[in-house]
Amino acid sequence: MDAILETRRGQRRQGARDRSSNVASARQSEESHRKQGEKLLKTTIQFQDETLQSLEENHQVVKLPTLQHFISVYKSRLYSVWPVINTHTLLNQLQYADTDSETYGMATALCAATIMQLSLEPLEDDPSITVEILVHETERIRRLFNWREHPTLDTVVTSFFLHIYRANLEERKASMTYLQEAIVLARLLGLDDESYHAFNIVPSCIDRQTLF
Repeated sequence: MDAILETRRGQRRQGARDRSSNVASARQSEESHRKQGEKLLKTTIQFQDETLQSLEENHQVVKLPTLQHFISVYKSRLYSVWPVINTHTLLNQLQYADTDSETYGMATALCAATIMQLSLEPLEDDPSITVEILVHETERIRRLFNWREHPTLDTVVTSFFLHIYRANLEERKASMTYLQEAIVLARLLGLDDESYHAFNIVPSCIDRQTLF
């Protein structure tokens, strides 16, 4: 009788150990699957981020002929109002816009301001490029570099043209924000200092003195 009872106790103890082992094994398996899932999710997100960054860096939506058209309109109809861009130099620079994205971003802002100021329609040859697309491109390019910490003449002019674009939308607060932004950036670059214009002889499509 005692032997039978002891055998049953042993069986119960063994069953308890087996159940405990099974629970531990299930937990280890669950933890392993969770870690694998987290790793896969992290890899997927990293891949998506790298893909989006690659697209942003390499793909320019607005083609050169469209930019050339609206820049020519600016030259013939608005240069006397905003005489800050040498269009000949700008068009030459845009030939290499794939390696100078900041100039491309500034050009899209110029085109957007020109379209809004003159109430122009999209080109028949490129109807998908609306003024909203041009502004989106300007803002997209700005996100590619730290322009607030490292402003350039292109940065100043881009803010100026975004001011004009917003003003034509009657977005007064946004317009004034961009104008103040352009003024502050110009001062940070020293455009209010006569010595800047005397010693800075780097070729540019922007008239520095007229700009400030």
